[in-house]
Amino acid sequence: MVTGKLAPLATPCVGFMAVSAGAGGRFTVNLPPPPALTAMNPTQGLQGASVPVTITGTALSNGTLAVGTGITASGVTVVSDTQINATLVLAANAPLGPATVAVTTLGGTSNALTFTINPPPPVLTGIAPNTGATGSSVPVTISGSFLTGATLIVPADITVSGVTVGASSITATFAPAANAALGAHSISVTTAGGTSGAVTFNVIPPPPVIALIAPAAGLQGASVPVSITGSFLTGGAIVVGGGITATGVTVVSDTQINATFVMAVNATLGAHTVSVTTLGGTSAAASFTVNQPPPTLTGIAPAQGGQNSTVPVTFSGTFLTGVTLNLPAGITATAVVATGTQITANLAIAATATLGTNTISVTTGGGTSNSVNFTVNPPAPALTSIQPTSLTRPGAGSSTTTVTFNGANLDGTTLASFPVMPGVTLSNLQIPVGTRISQVKVDFTLTNTTTRATYQMTITTAGGTSNALPFTIN
Repeated sequence: MVTGKLAPLATPCVGFMAVSAGAGGRFTVNLPPPPALTAMNPTQGLQGASVPVTITGTALSNGTLAVGTGITASGVTVVSDTQINATLVLAANAPLGPATVAVTTLGGTSNALTFTINPPPPVLTGIAPNTGATGSSVPVTISGSFLTGATLIVPADITVSGVTVGASSITATFAPAANAALGAHSISVTTAGGTSGAVTFNVIPPPPVIALIAPAAGLQGASVPVSITGSFLTGGAIVVGGGITATGVTVVSDTQINATFVMAVNATLGAHTVSVTTLGGTSAAASFTVNQPPPTLTGIAPAQGGQNSTVPVTFSGTFLTGVTLNLPAGITATAVVATGTQITANLAIAATATLGTNTISVTTGGGTSNSVNFTVNPPAPALTSIQPTSLTRPGAGSSTTTVTFNGANLDGTTLASFPVMPGVTLSNLQIPVGTRISQVKVDFTLTNTTTRATYQMTITTAGGTSNALPFTIN
């Protein structure tokens, strides 16, 4: 047995060491060999990025990473004696250029490998304002990221002055030449990290001018071809309101625009302003006058109603503002509301109103319209009882039973007046001769497959649909 004391090292070591006993009671401590690095992949990254790397070499067990300024090593994993994996987190302000990466173990510190920190390429996200007129000076702000040290790249027909560069914005003054090309111009920047994508700055013309519009008037509901003449009209859009829509707009030249003015049926009567808008701005207004035509009726809904009833109706047509209804005897109107294309009203139909087709027209300051037809029907039917109130389907074959419907105003009842009942055949409708019929009879034929159910029975005639009474098939 050998006994003795081990003196502590001047620099304590963490880990396992080989210890052997020698002659004269001496101990030998065998440290591992120093680590050696052979490669790192990848060998570069961008400021602000996190880069997974793999470091290979020898004697890497228990190794720790020593990295340069602005780099933090995270997730360090010693995979084996020949490999270490880690993530290098590069600060946004990490010094650009080469940085060293080494490994330290109990055996010492390895040789250093080089990891290069590159600046990110510049990115542009916008420019405000993004337009400027020829011959003007426009202060602009260009926004983006990684712009430090940037140089502006602009077309030759735009002069740039007063440039101030920050990390996320650039301010400058753009002065498009008087003869600068109109339209989109690409603006980009260059830094040590590369060249950015482009943002668009639009060079626009001077504001448009209208000298004449011809013709200068049209009717409500009409479509009128017009010609607008002036200057700086290229790319122009027509601005007009009050129920006028400009369609088919064609810019013939810098001095002429053709279009069709479509006047709504309820377009405001009188003078309207018409202007032209281009990239250069909006012109002073010219005048276009809308005049009133005579009214027209295109329909009435519903187009029928029963005697001794009040029916809400809607008239459709054109130029109906300010109308008076022309109604036949026995029909009066209340709650009349008129717009340019529609009239709503309640038509009160007297019990003595003439049955059949009646004509209705309207009158405005523009004249009297054509007529539309309104049919007066007999009163709506009503049911008071059904006899019997139920039937039982046969066990086999079929059975026929006469069912009696009692009520009022049953004139005009047909087989189609009754609801559909699966497996029930209706026939032999019996209606007394005369008017204001109060009873009808009809044969119900059932089979052994007829659906068992309770139906809500109604009768529908030209006067409408009656109230419902229950009828059961057992």
